[in-house]
Amino acid sequence: MRVSKGVVTKKNIEDAAAKLFSSQGFNRVTMREIAKEAGCSHTLIYMHYKDKEDLLRQMTCPLLEQLESMLSELALDPVLTPPDRLRLVSKEVIAFCLFQRSATMILFQSAVPVALTEEQEDCDKLRSRIFGRLREAVIGCLSADRMDSAQTLYRIYLFMLHGMIMSFLDPPGDPTEQLYRASRLIDRCVDILLGGPESWLPPSIQKSLPY
Repeated sequence: MRVSKGVVTKKNIEDAAAKLFSSQGFNRVTMREIAKEAGCSHTLIYMHYKDKEDLLRQMTCPLLEQLESMLSELALDPVLTPPDRLRLVSKEVIAFCLFQRSATMILFQSAVPVALTEEQEDCDKLRSRIFGRLREAVIGCLSADRMDSAQTLYRIYLFMLHGMIMSFLDPPGDPTEQLYRASRLIDRCVDILLGGPESWLPPSIQKSLPY
């Protein structure tokens, strides 16, 4: 009975945190507010989570697992062309961030604690696999004579993807409408990335370029 009660309590805490993170943003919510929403003491929360970021990480890990699974399916889809695959995996990541806004912090964080807990290790491994899928999708679009610039293009792609996501997250809006706009934008960005920075220019201007 104690195990069952503990599981239910933890789910209540995570449901309450998800509601508050969604409505107020991660940085504005306190652990006491989460405890009040969950109907428990904040002391009880600290029995399950080290701090607020640990709570968010444990909430995010199952979501990252679902995202990684979807990206893996797209990576193995034999029907997709490499550019279409890159567009689709990009849209999956964008959708994840727009509908799971607080989880974006965990997905794109640049550093992890030195001493990792088991949950943190699992989460970081998922992040690594997700970015590995994105890198594979970028490199899969390149011809043999462009492989020497693969890492540079991948970094440009990540800056582009992250910048686009952050521009839609602040200020917050309707995620469905934002996803529609972001999907159209990422299609164009991928075309520019694969075609070169001048690919967005009219043909008459492209012909005048000195290279």
